[in-house]
Amino acid sequence: MFFFIIIASASFVADANIGQGVILCPDDTQTNYMLGNNFSFESGALAEDDNIKLNGSDIKITSDTGWLNVTMDVFGGYGGDELRNWTENCTVPTANTNHILSGFNSSSWYSLYIDDTISTTLRSTVDGIITFKYSDGFSSHAFGIKEGEAPSISIPGFEAVTFIIIAFVAFIILYKRKR
Repeated sequence: MFFFIIIASASFVADANIGQGVILCPDDTQTNYMLGNNFSFESGALAEDDNIKLNGSDIKITSDTGWLNVTMDVFGGYGGDELRNWTENCTVPTANTNHILSGFNSSSWYSLYIDDTISTTLRSTVDGIITFKYSDGFSSHAFGIKEGEAPSISIPGFEAVTFIIIAFVAFIILYKRKR
């Protein structure tokens, strides 16, 4: 006679879609991570100390006050080319949230979208980690990170100074020609 022992843990690996509403809650946080409708796994999910790991990427989103509910809609596999989308709801309207997300391409530029509007550009570290802080008030906000381009450098007044220099050089050239 054979006896089988099954040990359950907070980790599971599946190549399947699971139903909406599955919740992962790391022990040391006030953050609930809910998996969105038909969230697709490529390499599993795991709730660890104060973060979760989805599809090989570490995700740590924390609020400085109150409970934070994060619904993961899309979070691509490790390597950084896939789209990442999630929604955050916080119980305190004035909360600030800190984000540490891994699994992006090394030293690459990404665009951060908040409520379908581009917010800023972010650069991943050499280890493929992106960090940012959100502090514009809460109800519910949709976040997305997509591959982006390096921001253009804008120096206030640069265009006016350039125009003045060009105009001055043209004036000197014309003045010398008339002599």
